[in-house]
Amino acid sequence: MPLSEGGNNPAIAPSLEQLSKTAISLNKASDRLNQAINQLNEALKKLNLGVSSWVTFYSDEEGPFSDWHEIGYGKINGKWGIGIRKSFEDLNCPQDNQVETTEWQFSEAPREMRVQAIPFLSKVIEQLNKDAEMTTQAITEKTVDAEKLAQAIEAILDPPRRSVDTRNAGGKQ
Repeated sequence: MPLSEGGNNPAIAPSLEQLSKTAISLNKASDRLNQAINQLNEALKKLNLGVSSWVTFYSDEEGPFSDWHEIGYGKINGKWGIGIRKSFEDLNCPQDNQVETTEWQFSEAPREMRVQAIPFLSKVIEQLNKDAEMTTQAITEKTVDAEKLAQAIEAILDPPRRSVDTRNAGGKQ
């Protein structure tokens, strides 16, 4: 039946009215969820971690195909925050094109994925802490290497100078 005929169907009016009410409720609930995530983003932003962490909340494998969804904290489209990403792998493709990934800031992800991801949010915080601890340890270890290199370069470029007394004595003490 053409759409114009459906508009004249009095039986559809109650359904459209109910759909309009449902849409209002859905949007309010979604806005409330996004507001809670924004509060979490602001709290995490104050920590200035600079560390990304992701937790899988859905995965499916069928032959050479894999599909997985993750919720995490990272820099997405130039902005740090809670996000969702969806990855698809096709092992039949050339190696450099096997995985295709799409990332969204949480509020921009499809609603269905946001709802599925929420129960995993506490795991993101746990993983973020683990990853921050590992990053701290790695930085600490690498800092020792950098300090040794800096000292070696400094010694080459600026060798120790003899004291004034040693120079005046012709290098003899």
